[in-house]
Formats: sequence, C-alpha cells, structure tokens
Amino acid sequence: MPVSSPNAGWFIADGFMNISIIRDNNPTPSTRNNNFTHDLEAELGSGNTVSDTWTWRFRYELVEFSNAENNYGYQGGITVCDQPATVSSADTGFYGINFTTYTGNATPPSRLGCLGQEYAVSFTQNQPVIGGSASGHYTELTTSASAGQVLYIEIIRNTLELITMNVYSDDTYTTLTETKTRTVPATFGNRSLRYIRAFTGGDDMSGGSVMKYKIDDMKFYDGCIIE
Repeated sequence: MPVSSPNAGWFIADGFMNISIIRDNNPTPSTRNNNFTHDLEAELGSGNTVSDTWTWRFRYELVEFSNAENNYGYQGGITVCDQPATVSSADTGFYGINFTTYTGNATPPSRLGCLGQEYAVSFTQNQPVIGGSASGHYTELTTSASAGQVLYIEIIRNTLELITMNVYSDDTYTTLTETKTRTVPATFGNRSLRYIRAFTGGDDMSGGSVMKYKIDDMKFYDGCIIE
C-alpha cells in the first residue's frame, strides 16, 4: 500500500487486475491532474475492448474524515472513463462512471458534500472534476462517511443506460447494506470507457474538511454481471 499521495500500485493476481491507492485531502493543481490511470484494454490484450456490461468491485477504507461544511470540497473517488493520464481530469471534460466522494458544503445545490451526503454513484458527461457533479448526474447513498469506515463497493454496468451500485459490509460481497441505481442518458452514447482513474478527494484548501481514503483489492469483470 502506498504511504503517501500521489501514489498508486497496480498488480495482477489470479487473472484479475488489482489496485492500491491512497488519496489525501487539500489537493494541489498537480494532484488534481493526477496520473492514477490504468488501461483496462491493455489488460484485455491487443484488439479487445471493454464491453457494454461489466462488474467492478473494490474495497474502500476511509482513513480520516472531518467535515467543516464551510466550503465545498473538490470531487473525489474513482472512475472508469474515456481519458488517459495525459489528459487532465481537473480541467478537461471526460466521460465516466464513478464512485464519487465529497466533503464540505452542498452549495451550489448541484454539489454533494454536506454532512451525511458524502457518497454517490454518478456519471460524468464531458465535465471536468472541478465542475462538480451536475444535478441529475448522481444518485446519493444513504450511507454516510465516518473515520475508519470500510465499504466493499460493487458497480455494475447493466446496460449502456443503467448503472447499479451495491454496498457490502464484507469482502465476500454477500452482506448487502445498500443498493442504488443511476440511469445514464442515451446521449452519453457508447463511449470507450477503458481507463480506471482515481481523482482528487478532500477540500479545496480553504474549508478545512479532511477525507483521506484507500482503495484496493479491486476486481474488474468485463462482459460479466455477477448475480
């Protein structure tokens, strides 16, 4: 596991791709433009592409958390998107399906972030990270953040226009605690979502919120919906 941010480690185990990441709060522009990118199509082999249906699982641990609520936080989390590391996710629009985290104040209204509203399943439709999650692009979880929290996240792309997020309390993905769905508009299209990419968490350096988290034990099952 990396000991500081920005850092990440990628490895293959038992035929599945795994990732370890830790994200710190108070991002600088360079970490907002992070390079935590992994090309799934490189794993699938030459000539293969990520399909329209897949299951994505990972362990999420919230190492440290406080919410000052006096300023909105930058969007954090992890995405399967269409942009490689050479393209800034902070300032340049991208298409992606995301596990989204926020801290801070929920203003303007389109933002997540106030206490109890830290997590969502969302899609990004040609938006930059610093623009926040557009209204109607996310489904909020009722699960709220707390320091030391461990969640096992499962995101399923059921179809081109439907995403399901399941939250489990155990690493066997059997004890389900919450399920949310998010529709994706037809205008999103059949984008080439091939890059797993972590993006910045934490406050915007003036609000005082803290959100440090680890993501690891990741599995991506292409062309497979796990029941």
